[in-house]
Amino acid sequence: MTIRANQKPSVSVGEVRNAAFSFVHALDAGEVITSSCVTEVTTSDLTFTTSTVNSSAHVIATTTASSGQAILVQVSGQSANTNYILQFKAITDASQTLIRYAPFWSD
Repeated sequence: MTIRANQKPSVSVGEVRNAAFSFVHALDAGEVITSSCVTEVTTSDLTFTTSTVNSSAHVIATTTASSGQAILVQVSGQSANTNYILQFKAITDASQTLIRYAPFWSD
């Protein structure tokens, strides 16, 4: 089953945008993300600054992700008037691989 975020952040050409995805509701009690990877599944336009796991509390769409519960990345290189789909992949300390998708719009 593909799980997608309901937010759709937008960015203008030339901007660098912070993107984040919370895994709060996907992680088991006490489980944390130990490594992450972010890719784009619709084109090869985007450039990602190395993805990181949050090391402190981070609010994402009104949900607070405690340390180790979210993936953070910077995105650039977008083309005008393009819909992108970002794939956030999390590996956890319980040896789970969690994959979620988020839309990203360039105007």
